[in-house]
Amino acid sequence: MAGRQRALVTPAIPFGMSEHHMSLGGTLTLDYATMAAVIGCVVRSAARHGFERIFVLNGHGGNIAALDTIITELTIELKLPLAGGTYWYIAAESIRAFWNTNPNCYTHCEAETSIMQALSPELVAPLDPSMRGALVPGMSAIQGSTRNLRWQHLKTRSAIAFSARRGRRAPRRGTAARGDLARRGRCARNQAGLWEAPI
Repeated sequence: MAGRQRALVTPAIPFGMSEHHMSLGGTLTLDYATMAAVIGCVVRSAARHGFERIFVLNGHGGNIAALDTIITELTIELKLPLAGGTYWYIAAESIRAFWNTNPNCYTHCEAETSIMQALSPELVAPLDPSMRGALVPGMSAIQGSTRNLRWQHLKTRSAIAFSARRGRRAPRRGTAARGDLARRGRCARNQAGLWEAPI
C-alpha cells in the first residue's frame, strides 16, 4: 500500500450519540439502535458497491463506544476488514505539538476551535468573557474517577460545553494542524496491516 491511495470520502453524518449534551439545550441526539442503523446502512451500501476497505472516521466523543461495537458487528456480518478511529486519537501527537498548553482534545477546545477558525472563520464568534466556564478535567467531574466510567451530562463538566481560549494565532495553528491531521489520517487509513490482518 505504498504511495498515494485513492479513496471515496462520503459526506459527514451530522448526528450522533449526544445524550450527554442534552442538558445544555438545542441538542439533537441519536440512540444506539438508530446510530447502528445509520452507520450500518452507509457501510453496507459501500460494501454492496464493491468497496472492501471501509474506514469510519469519528469526530465525536459520544460515538466512540458505540462505533467500537457497530464496527465489530459489521465486520462479522460482512466478513470485511472494517476499521475506524477517532481523529484526536489518530492525531494525538499533532494535537500535543500544536497546542502544548492543552494536549487533550475536548468539545470545542482550542484545537477544534482553531481548526474551525481556519476552515470557516465567520462561524467562530468571539466568546463573551462572562460565558467562559471552567472545564473539570478527566472522564467526569467526580473526584478520582478518571479511569472508571461514570456517565454524567456534559453540563456537570462545563456550564456551556465550551473550553477553548481563542488566541491571536489560533487560525494559523488551525491551518497548519488541519494539514497535519489530514496527513496522519491518511497514514492511519493506509496502514497495510490494518487491512491485511485476518478478521
